[in-house]
Amino acid sequence: MLLRLLPIIPLCLTVAPQALADHKICIGQFKNNCPSPPLDGYYPCPNDQNKVAEQICTLHKDGGEVKLGYQIIQVETQKTKGPCNYEVFRVICQKE
Repeated sequence: MLLRLLPIIPLCLTVAPQALADHKICIGQFKNNCPSPPLDGYYPCPNDQNKVAEQICTLHKDGGEVKLGYQIIQVETQKTKGPCNYEVFRVICQKE
């Protein structure tokens, strides 16, 4: 009886960072005109999605700051004739 050995294939698992918080945010001229309610937060324009996400995902503890990683997921952009568009996006704060 002949035994046939199969090659060993290494298994690589990727572990996603642990999500600590998920916020739905709007940047726009007027809070009441933000599309896609309900929202967890509003920031007037001109604000940058990355700066908003960094602010949201910074923990303040014992007089210091801990900056968490984050992911931005675009939900909706509404073009306007005003000074800025409305951007609705999710900020997912992650423990890296």
